[in-house]
Amino acid sequence: MNWGSTHATGASLGLVCAVTGHPLRVVTSDAFAAEKIVVMRAFGAQVDLVPSPPGGFRPDLWPQLIALAGVVADQVEGFFTDQFRNPEAVNAYKPLGYEVAAQVPGRIDAFCVSVGTGGCLVGAGRALRQRFPGMLRVAVEPAESPVLSGGEAGTHGIEGMGVGFWPPLVAEHDFDEVIGVSSERARLMARRAAAEFGLFSGPSTGANLVAAAELAARLGAGCRVLTVQVDSGLKYLSGGLFG
Repeated sequence: MNWGSTHATGASLGLVCAVTGHPLRVVTSDAFAAEKIVVMRAFGAQVDLVPSPPGGFRPDLWPQLIALAGVVADQVEGFFTDQFRNPEAVNAYKPLGYEVAAQVPGRIDAFCVSVGTGGCLVGAGRALRQRFPGMLRVAVEPAESPVLSGGEAGTHGIEGMGVGFWPPLVAEHDFDEVIGVSSERARLMARRAAAEFGLFSGPSTGANLVAAAELAARLGAGCRVLTVQVDSGLKYLSGGLFG
């Protein structure tokens, strides 16, 4: 018995458990895109859905999911993956940083990425810093929930980021500044990126692109800003993002 929370982690664990023959029980919420939940079930996972009132991701949702997952894991004597405290969430992203550093000619002046667990920011950021010591590392968070900026947690509408508390895997020295992006700007950019640039993905990628554009404008001509296309827009077809 394994436990997985949320969307990308749940689907990934579903794939692994389907191949290895391990049972999987996922604790997540109906606040996430329906497509993500369908994928987990397609891989054979048992999905426990926590209802969330309309309006987005409220600050208390993640602690509620984590607490419930812990209870379930104890009941079934399962393995609690707990990606918010699992160092492999950081280690898994280091190869991304090494690969980019090896393939990109010249320098990278800034790296910005949305923060959920913080695995990508920390893992890829540390690897990139080895090659580009002067590179600016920028955490991207929902403007409505500016926890990393020192503000209060709030409700927002961007999946995969802004969990309402400081992610345990992220230390203050792992980033140099924070850019807040509103849910509306993130969604607008996701639609624009698909229609104008062929980048078909969700709101967290939209937030990354908004932040990258702001950094590029500030740093000026000749500077190079790196960000990440997080996922596929196919995960958001039923949520009104593109409809």
